[in-house]
Amino acid sequence: MSGEINPKVSIITVYYNRDYCVEESIKSILNQSYHDFELILVNDGSTDGTLEEFRKINDPRVRIIDHQNIGFTKSMIEAIKESKGDYIALHGSGDISLANRIAMQCEVLDANKNVGLVGCLRTVENRTEYEKINEYKGGNWVEGEYFYGDASKVILQKNLFAHGSVMFRRAVYSKVGGYRDFFHYAQDRDLWVRMSRECEFCVLDEILYVRAFLTDSVSIDPDKRLIQRYLSELIIQCGSAVLEGKKDLVDQYGVYSLFFLKKTKRLSIDLSKQAIKWFHQGEFSAAYRYSEEAINCSKNLFSLSIWTNIHLLPRKFGKRVSNVIYHFLRFKK
Repeated sequence: MSGEINPKVSIITVYYNRDYCVEESIKSILNQSYHDFELILVNDGSTDGTLEEFRKINDPRVRIIDHQNIGFTKSMIEAIKESKGDYIALHGSGDISLANRIAMQCEVLDANKNVGLVGCLRTVENRTEYEKINEYKGGNWVEGEYFYGDASKVILQKNLFAHGSVMFRRAVYSKVGGYRDFFHYAQDRDLWVRMSRECEFCVLDEILYVRAFLTDSVSIDPDKRLIQRYLSELIIQCGSAVLEGKKDLVDQYGVYSLFFLKKTKRLSIDLSKQAIKWFHQGEFSAAYRYSEEAINCSKNLFSLSIWTNIHLLPRKFGKRVSNVIYHFLRFKK
């Protein structure tokens, strides 16, 4: 089989302590309608049975990389170095790629040399037992919207992709320097922002991916989520600076770049919206912290009103007001 020697596509998935969702997730890749690929399974120092689950898989297209825990970003960097395909497809641990995903994304890249990154619409499946998230999300939902063309400005306004749902050209990845291990979170958007200056993007107008919303997701950890929001703002400021002919902050200052982050009104409003979300879920300490961070970034009417609602109103009444604001923001979005 030609795919065993020189596969056109390298599919990479990185696991850390998610042995319970290996079988179904990996089966969705092996059952793809497209066959010319290698599948690289990365065990990032799991302490559960993840590696044992990997070893149960008997398929010549599968390669296993097992190393100590170095984190997702560094694991991706190492796996891509080891991969062979001209196209790199990602797959989130526990997620499901529908049968035609790889074939349809390959078709776009084959037919459009100007496109360097392609994603798709996706269903988000809530697999948590966390009641506050069930109430917050209201079950499963569909995310994403069709896009084709120059994304260099759009990607600074919103992330078009779920990380595991994309396929990109190795050549473009290499040209922009790949993942930057500074970004422990939001590493995908940092890569997309830099790639957007070198190629066009495409989001297929079809659901080809199921993203699993799991109990250890970043979105339900207030501390991780806060770091992610600050790093996302740094990415936006880096990308905006380059478009204006200035230097990228991370390229300039490396690990010290966050000290040069501007406390913008945009970040303040984003953190205020996050504060409302936490308050709505009953995570009051997280809501207080986020609203304080928002005020420290910028004292604007929105952030001040959210801070007042969370800190000064009686909790029962404040929660009612927060619920109204929260549902309004969801509707507006």
